[in-house]
Amino acid sequence: RMSKHTDAVEVLLERKGCAGVITLNRPKFLNALNLSMIRHIYPQLK
Repeated sequence: RMSKHTDAVEVLLERKGCAGVITLNRPKFLNALNLSMIRHIYPQLK
């Protein structure tokens, strides 16, 4: 189940219809993933 998280500033997860949308929000780091972001995203991809 995917839901939008407003407490996670670097990663926003939301569902649009039958698709999941992952938005990365680290423009200073060219939206590169860090370990914290991967841990947040990975369960949604399983």
